Amino acid sequence: MTQLTFTPPNKVMEVKEFLKKTKNVHEKERARAILKLIEGKPRKLIADIFDITLTTLDTWQKQFKSFGAAGLSIKTQPGNNHLLTQKQKEEIKKIIRNKKPYQVGLEGKFWNVPKLSQLIKKKFKVVYRAQTSYQRLFKFCGFTHHKPAKVNKNQSSHMRRRFADVLKKTSNGIAEKIVWYW
Repeated sequence: MTQLTFTPPNKVMEVKEFLKKTKNVHEKERARAILKLIEGKPRKLIADIFDITLTTLDTWQKQFKSFGAAGLSIKTQPGNNHLLTQKQKEEIKKIIRNKKPYQVGLEGKFWNVPKLSQLIKKKFKVVYRAQTSYQRLFKFCGFTHHKPAKVNKNQSSHMRRRFADVLKKTSNGIAEKIVWYW
């Protein structure tokens, strides 16, 4: 991309005014990057300072050249249509925090994405296209994602105790703590 060192003073003032009035941190970052380009700083240095790629910087520069400071503002992304109201989300939150799936007519003892989708479909006739929408709903309800601990399915508790006993007997009173994983 070409440098912005020959930008007219009125355009520079436009960027500075935009920087003063915007509240959005990302828009401020864009304006500061453009001001650095106008000052004549190298693109690579600016990309490193703002921790962005050169492609991103070039996009911001192109937007500025085409639309002025207005090109630095962030456009709203289409498609974020909420299928459930806040009241419905609160109702779901109350259900999944206080009841098990079998208590609301579903199979199982624990909530997961398929069970949550069944509940929403049954109660509100709503189906999300993406699984991440259900995961976000879980997060809204205060749940966090944890992977289950790895357990050997063939493990016998009797054999585990026996192994621990044999290990203790063969250690001959060694004071160090012996650690093993199952």
